[in-house]
Amino acid sequence: SADIQKILAFIEEPEVTPEDVENENVGAVEEMTTAEKMHDAFELEEKEVVDKLTTGETGDVEAYHYSIKYPQIKNTENLATIDQVNQLILEEVNQAGEQYMADYADAAKDISEDVLAQSSYSNERTYKVTFNKNYLISIVYTDVHVTGGAYPNVTQTSYTYDLLTGKKLAAVDLMNMTEQEVNDMISESFTTIINEEPDRFYENAREIAVEEAPNAGFYLQDGCLMFYFNEEVLAPHAGGIQEFGSDISSIPETYKEPERLI
Repeated sequence: SADIQKILAFIEEPEVTPEDVENENVGAVEEMTTAEKMHDAFELEEKEVVDKLTTGETGDVEAYHYSIKYPQIKNTENLATIDQVNQLILEEVNQAGEQYMADYADAAKDISEDVLAQSSYSNERTYKVTFNKNYLISIVYTDVHVTGGAYPNVTQTSYTYDLLTGKKLAAVDLMNMTEQEVNDMISESFTTIINEEPDRFYENAREIAVEEAPNAGFYLQDGCLMFYFNEEVLAPHAGGIQEFGSDISSIPETYKEPERLI
């Protein structure tokens, strides 16, 4: 009868849940070929967040300030994963701002108000996008820390995201190598650099390169995966940021999707 057919149809067509849709979308991404992942750069919009602390009797003397410039990706394709990446970027910016304030408060504990009023303390973060295509994006931030000393401290921070999954990537995610193999490559490459001009580095720089390899920063650049240590890790302040590039085109067999990274 018609009623029985309706019941059978109901049994044969299970309810579709949001989790089912999400899993289906993930599967679709995994099934995409490398050619389908080729894509031009996304347009970016620059944003900025600023904050400051004041001191003095009337509260009008600026004791400290920070500013952070960062990009947001224009989601012209209405992909939920791009919104996820934009949210990750914003969360990282907020975390950086909170850390700046905490670091300043810690440093200011042992400094008198008179000295604070006469000194200049600030954090300025700018960025550059070193890779933006094929649904991959690398953002490199440069922090200039002014702490009242003779010269500012400069540090580099970088993040790489897969816009098809909405996830932040580690170097091992981009290379067909184990985490230990990646760390070995980093320490060996920096050891080679140190051996070329040992006087530029700390005496124990080779040992530091091995110990700190898991903490090395990285970012994508056309045809290269760049690895780096910030100043005063391997060498004195004057040595600056130390980095090397792993040429993707020369060792394509070690990468999961070399065409997508070039």
